[in-house]
Amino acid sequence: DFALDSFVNEVYLKGHRSVVYPILGFAAKPEDQDAASIAYEQMLEAWCTKFLASRFVAGNVPCIADYKVFPFFLSCTHEAVAKLAGFKCPSRVRTFVDDFFTF
Repeated sequence: DFALDSFVNEVYLKGHRSVVYPILGFAAKPEDQDAASIAYEQMLEAWCTKFLASRFVAGNVPCIADYKVFPFFLSCTHEAVAKLAGFKCPSRVRTFVDDFFTF
């Protein structure tokens, strides 16, 4: 439960909506896109450090928290997000997405 709440409150609400959503047309761009992209990268790195010590949140098999974060992680790995928002997706997020696809 904590991993889910942490993701929503510390990553999705504060970062994902200001970096990925504007590219999808769901929100307006932030005033300082570079700062938003850097902050989102740091939020993702912190969340991954806290919850992805293993392959997935609860070990080597996906749990509900992994299914929750997967679509958000996948969308932030898209090349359009890097190109249009200047976002550098953390390598741990990319590894998670690859692991999820190969599970």
